[in-house]
Order: sequence, then structure tokens, then C-alpha cells
Amino acid sequence: MVERLDMQIQYCFSGLTIDDFEITRVDLTKDIHGIPEDKITQYIRIMRQLYLTLGFHHNKKLEENTEDFDPDSSFNAVNDSKKVEFVVYNKGHEVRNKKNSSDEQKEHYKDTMRVEVRCRKKFADKLSEKAYTAQKLVEIYRRRMEVIRDVFDDVFVLNKDSCFISPYWQKKQIKKYVSGKTKLGEKMNDFSKQLAHASRPTMESVIENSEKCQRSVSKLLSKFEDMGISSVTTSDKETPFLQSLNTLFGFSPPSEEEKALYEYIRRKSRGKEVFWYGGDDRG
Repeated sequence: MVERLDMQIQYCFSGLTIDDFEITRVDLTKDIHGIPEDKITQYIRIMRQLYLTLGFHHNKKLEENTEDFDPDSSFNAVNDSKKVEFVVYNKGHEVRNKKNSSDEQKEHYKDTMRVEVRCRKKFADKLSEKAYTAQKLVEIYRRRMEVIRDVFDDVFVLNKDSCFISPYWQKKQIKKYVSGKTKLGEKMNDFSKQLAHASRPTMESVIENSEKCQRSVSKLLSKFEDMGISSVTTSDKETPFLQSLNTLFGFSPPSEEEKALYEYIRRKSRGKEVFWYGGDDRG
């Protein structure tokens, strides 16, 4: 691939090679095929609600300056100081909206979630210590999955290992977890309700508007993590379970707790669709 690019550069610019150019941006991508579009929408809505770590924020400039920006089709978190952006979007939706997309492209990217790390020069320079541009590109390519996972871990500290369940099942699991501690259960249910009922709420906005101090909110969120479920619930009542981001993206195998909860809700949810990407590859 690099050799072909080098040949193209020499053809277009006589006397120049790929090593005469500096890397100013590199996009690293991971396509996850076979995810129904309604599930992609749910995951993107959930990610837009999750707590972003210090340094990352929603790309408001993109949202405000893109006329047809769809918040249900794209999640963009940018770190200005590191010069890196983490993006998840509905690739099938994007391809359909392009006028020059072929039928083959539309079919290939149907039900596809794209995970993308966009590296500006400052961030890209740190990904390789090689001297020449061609060598840097090869090394970055070899490390691409590791880099995507590392940036993902920087964006989401909370909830990345936690599955997402419906409000109905959330209440049941909280009741089982608190085991008689009704005040704790009420606090946990109240926090999830605020996230579920506000208009496009984010975890930051709910925390900011909460009467509780940051420490008490952190303790509350840690209880959800101990349970292995997110405080953010699924938005579609017909979908009682969505697996964690970590296992959806393939960054780690599912925990025994996550698999057990999946099986339990699948048996008890009376025919409703319990989504798990990978089908029989769960175990």
C-alpha cells in the first residue's frame, strides 16, 4: 500500500517521494459489520450521554457548522491539547447520503458501525519513532488497533465495561443489588431516571444539576460499576439488553457477569430482542 502510494507521488510530482512529505493527519478505522441500524442509533445515543474524561469534549464546532448533522448517527469526542478525535458513526447512513455512492458500497456498508481515531500531526508524531514517513505509516498501521483501543480507554473511563439494560430491568437489578438498602436503591433509580427523562441529557449535565456533591455522585456511579451495568439505560423499550462497549468493539472478552446477565434477561424477557454482537461467539 505504501509502495503504491510512493509510486503515485512520483508519477504526480517528478523527483519527489513519500518521504519528502510530513504526516499531518492519519485516520485509523475499525468497521464493525452486522449491527442493525436501530442498535447503532441506540449505542450512539448512549455514548453521547456517557461521562467523558477530562480533556475530551463533544465536538460542538462540528455539530454547529454541519448543516445536516444527525446526533443519532454520529458521536464525536475531541481532545484539543492532544490533537486527537474519537468518532463512532453509522457508516451505512453516511454512504447512502453520498450522491456518488455505488450500490456495491451501499450493500457493503449496510448495518456497519465505524469506529475512527483521527490523529492530527502532534498526536501522529507520537505514534512512531521511525525517521522516514514511509516507515512511520507502516508502524502506525501495524499498531492501529492498539491505538484505537488506547484512545477509547482515554475517552471512556466509566461504563466501557458495563452493559446497558432497560429501565424495567435496571430497577430489578438495583433492587437485587441493594438488598434492603432502600435509600441507596432510591438514589440509584433517581440518577438513572434523570438520565432517561431529560431531553438529550449528558452525564455531566445531570451531575452539574445534582444537589449531591461530586464525591457522593462518584460513589453512586461506582455502585453501578460494581453491578456491571451502566446508569444509562437503553432508549428502546423493546431492547432490554445491549452488551458493553468494550465487548462490542472487541477490545476485551465479555466478563462472566455480563454473559450471565445476558442469558438471564434473554430467558426472562418474553421474546423481546436481546442484542449481542457476535452471536454464538459469546463464549
